[in-house]
Amino acid sequence: MHNTKTRQLALNAVLAAMCAALGYLSLDFGNLKITFESVPILIGALLFGGLDGAAIGAVGTLIYQLLRYGVTVTTPLWILPYVLCGLVVGVY
Repeated sequence: MHNTKTRQLALNAVLAAMCAALGYLSLDFGNLKITFESVPILIGALLFGGLDGAAIGAVGTLIYQLLRYGVTVTTPLWILPYVLCGLVVGVY
């Protein structure tokens, strides 16, 4: 017997890891950055709702920020838009 909460948690973890990995796969053109980092957040928010979308955005972007830049004063400011994106899409 499979527990649906366990599956949901595992899928959220995979989507957060995909978010962090897709942050590295971006095209940088000076001040313009094209990335697909928010696609796993949108998928999680549409499947499971706003809270899970926000959690995927928070964890995935936090991992990306820690691996790429470390902890700085502006780290929460870079995470906040992805959290709000998951929350708004999931609630809507």
